[in-house]
Amino acid sequence: MKPAAIGILASMLLLAGGVSAGQEGVRQNHTSGWSVFISKGGVGIVVKGLFVILDTDTNQLRLGDGATWKGKAATERQVVFVHDGKVIGADALPHDFNLADSLVISFESDRVSFYDFKEMSGGYYRRLETLPPAR
Repeated sequence: MKPAAIGILASMLLLAGGVSAGQEGVRQNHTSGWSVFISKGGVGIVVKGLFVILDTDTNQLRLGDGATWKGKAATERQVVFVHDGKVIGADALPHDFNLADSLVISFESDRVSFYDFKEMSGGYYRRLETLPPAR
């Protein structure tokens, strides 16, 4: 499958799931595998060893080894994959890429959505409003 087709497929899967907050608050599972998550201190757990940073002006992920991945401006949409512990853009997928062993993360202006194909579940975090820089 071509990288562009994989990116389109992943985006469609992310956008297809309807999610709504429930009385449980922190997380509510749905039959589609989607959940609503609440971040703490501007950081959200995607899976063990992978965190999304929600209160910055760029799309950011923190990996388990402490490395930080920075993407486009938070106001720009961006879809990336996490495969073998590495963050990869849809245009740079390796030859041995397997979607079934990957996570897809979609950075949007108001939220960050993710789907774990290993666990067949996903969800989203709402983005936090960031304060303008101090003068």
